[in-house]
Amino acid sequence: MSELTWTGTYFLNLLFWLWLIRWGGAERLEGTFTSGLLLSTFAPRWSADGIRLFAWLARRGELHAIVTGPIHKARMYEAGFKFPGQTEFFAERCAVKNFAMCLTSGKLTVALVTSHIPLAKVPGALKQSEIVRVGLLLAEFLHRRSANQNLNAKSIQVRIAVCGLNPHAG
Repeated sequence: MSELTWTGTYFLNLLFWLWLIRWGGAERLEGTFTSGLLLSTFAPRWSADGIRLFAWLARRGELHAIVTGPIHKARMYEAGFKFPGQTEFFAERCAVKNFAMCLTSGKLTVALVTSHIPLAKVPGALKQSEIVRVGLLLAEFLHRRSANQNLNAKSIQVRIAVCGLNPHAG
């Protein structure tokens, strides 16, 4: 799809959402068969196209960060999104090999060693080398973030805790 087609499609999508949310469209559709049909049919495609657009804008340097929410993976697969999650998608689009899912809020930042696997498979997926890799990646992220916030990156004390799968792991 060309940039022009994609931009036009995204603009029409934006107009639809403005109509739906701000211009009374939701009240006209609420409780009708059309509302469920529209959302169940088009929402996965809109989500997939949205994160593709945000990846493109980020690679162009027009964004500093992207905030994502949960997605319905099965519906996203149906819409042509062939990644286990958004983290893997952004890593592939940005040609990044060393990455981890990161959750941050205030003073706490969490990087996940495993993601998108059933809990029963986590013990077999945990490897010391992977825990170390993600820990080093998290430390680098924290240093870069502090440098970007005009803090003295050399004086920041990075403290990383590693949580065990078993809360009594010791």
